[in-house]
Amino acid sequence: MLLNEEDYELLKDYASYKSDRTRVCEFTQLGLEAIRQRGLGDVLAKYVTEEVEDQIKQSVTEKVPKVKIVKKKVVIEDPTYEVLSYLDSRSVVNSEVKIGNFCELFTLIRQGFVVPDESFAKVMQPMDEESSVTELFSSNGGVRFRGKLWRIKTELSDWKVKDLKFEDAQKLVNKYKLFRDLKVVEFDSSTNEVSLKDEERGQEYKSKLFYVTPVMKVLFKKGNSVSLVTKKVYGQSEGGYLLINPVVVPKGFKSELDVRLKAPRSIPTVLYNAAYAEYVYRSSLGVES
Repeated sequence: MLLNEEDYELLKDYASYKSDRTRVCEFTQLGLEAIRQRGLGDVLAKYVTEEVEDQIKQSVTEKVPKVKIVKKKVVIEDPTYEVLSYLDSRSVVNSEVKIGNFCELFTLIRQGFVVPDESFAKVMQPMDEESSVTELFSSNGGVRFRGKLWRIKTELSDWKVKDLKFEDAQKLVNKYKLFRDLKVVEFDSSTNEVSLKDEERGQEYKSKLFYVTPVMKVLFKKGNSVSLVTKKVYGQSEGGYLLINPVVVPKGFKSELDVRLKAPRSIPTVLYNAAYAEYVYRSSLGVES
């Protein structure tokens, strides 16, 4: 849609596509919701009629989110709020998957909530323990470690996957409790406290969120239904339960053990586990003949 200059400056950051030259923007349903969350609904209403928004909603429901690689970044195309939340995305317009969330990414792929596109499949070819660690896409990821920017690709360039010794590493197993289809009864943005209810069972739950992103503000809108996972639950049925740091997951999410590895002291934990998650995925694809 073509926006006037003033409105373009207000709305361009929420667009999935924008052109500073022509002031043409494209918006996803996530972008439209984010605009309203920022109190810019009146500006949006100049351009988006109910009919147009219904068409956008229809196009969203027909699409399965795709994971792709664009300019050496992993991004999700047509993500849902639940997918963005599970990947700890702070923005509804930037769907890049950070290196620290590769474990969650491959869980979503495994459970079918995101589908690899051609660009992702081309990079994520089968590999085995004799493959070079530099073949891992995650080897490009960098974090500050011992006073410098540390990457597997540069620091361990002569290693093979077997040298990472995934099989010998201590497994750290996290068990999550899954709560399906809880209705948001109340959300207080000033305190980050949310009240939820399992209407089928009549059970009430509360939680104080550690932080609230724009994505979470949309998901915890009063009346919405959300599914959550959490490692800690306190309380009892009579007085209600307290959920500690819950994470919103896609509807239909299957509860499974979250396995991370204790990294060697010489390798950053986040990069070690990203490499492990990627290797498990790619080694399961089989070796091409």
